[in-house]
Amino acid sequence: DWLLELQKIPETRRHANNTKAPSAEEHNVWFARTLADGMKLLAIVLVAGKPAGMVRLDRAAGAARVSIAILPAFYRRGVGAAALSLLSRVAPGIPLEAEVKSENAPSLALFGNAGYRHLRGDLYIREPK
Repeated sequence: DWLLELQKIPETRRHANNTKAPSAEEHNVWFARTLADGMKLLAIVLVAGKPAGMVRLDRAAGAARVSIAILPAFYRRGVGAAALSLLSRVAPGIPLEAEVKSENAPSLALFGNAGYRHLRGDLYIREPK
């Protein structure tokens, strides 16, 4: 339920690939499919033991796609940066990709500061170190 509520927050939807919030049924189907898929990693980001956001890695041939959503109350507090840093340690040796819309200045800064570089269109990549 908490993840569904995160997905309904206008700030979360504004920069998502699909700007329409999922219904409870759509979310439940997605959630079950995500948990059953061994190529996906879904983690809740905690701050002082309370949910502050989520990160997801979707592995594919040769790379993993990063998704991140942080509660607005935790914006600009280093939570997103810490989550991206953790993902780079969870998936060592794997290029990490992120789709970031050009009008999403905070996410562009977040991913840029985390070592992602523009590849093409809205796609950014962080090569393994």
